[in-house]
Amino acid sequence: MFQFNIVFGILVAFLSNYLLGGIGEHAWRWMLGVAAIPALIYTLMCFTLPESPRWLLTRKNDRDAGMAVLRQIQPQASESQIEAEAAQIVSAAQNDESTSHGFWSARHRIPILLAFLIAFFTRFMQSSSVSLSVVDTIVTAGVVMFSPANTSKKLSTYDDKGLYFRDAPSDILQGQVLADTMIEDGKSNVYILALNDDYGTGLAEDLKAGLEGGGATVIDTKIYDPKAADYSAEVSAAKDSGADAIALIGFDESSKILAKMAEQGIKLSIVYGVDGNMGNALAENFEAGK
Repeated sequence: MFQFNIVFGILVAFLSNYLLGGIGEHAWRWMLGVAAIPALIYTLMCFTLPESPRWLLTRKNDRDAGMAVLRQIQPQASESQIEAEAAQIVSAAQNDESTSHGFWSARHRIPILLAFLIAFFTRFMQSSSVSLSVVDTIVTAGVVMFSPANTSKKLSTYDDKGLYFRDAPSDILQGQVLADTMIEDGKSNVYILALNDDYGTGLAEDLKAGLEGGGATVIDTKIYDPKAADYSAEVSAAKDSGADAIALIGFDESSKILAKMAEQGIKLSIVYGVDGNMGNALAENFEAGK
């Protein structure tokens, strides 16, 4: 039943997102905010839940209320069985108290710290470079590491002791697919702009290999600083190269590069993007000149 509720909740989320998808440019805000409705309903319903027999018997010392809840849970049980159940709960609670350790005790400290660090790093492991910087520390501790978005090919053969996992395909696949798409579109002279990190340089290499393997020419590959304040020089070099297609491998800074391309007269229809631009509000940033 627990698994069913999880899957059903995901299904409802997909359906609500589908229904909200056509309401305008702020649809994503509604998709995010609508989750508050079931959360509020659940919170309010929690106030109707009875306190557990264990809590009533051992924390509030309200034996009558605890026995009443036990009778509600086990309506077929006899009074003697209810009494025995209550005695067992009290005995187990007393045994737990005699052997329990504090929350931040030496026994619990390492597991708690690891749980926190895993959750913390998972939030930032969409970046392959971040994962590569911490993977040694995590796997050396014998902890499983998982990323939902790492694509660097370096992680495909990394010595991770069998503890690193990801559910996103390597950039080797994306590079080949992008190369095939460009060639099928009739592009034969390509200029590559890629950000300077493991993701950008690795995908640029795979894209170049795929293009050249398909008979296209890579005029040049320009690796840029994603934190640069201005990309005029990079865009000018791409324009002057005479390429009939430009591959832009980047993240949020791509909106600045696209704006500079439009400013210098490059047709954006010849620009090809990658997965790094998905989910980064590229269109909104571009229109706002960010």
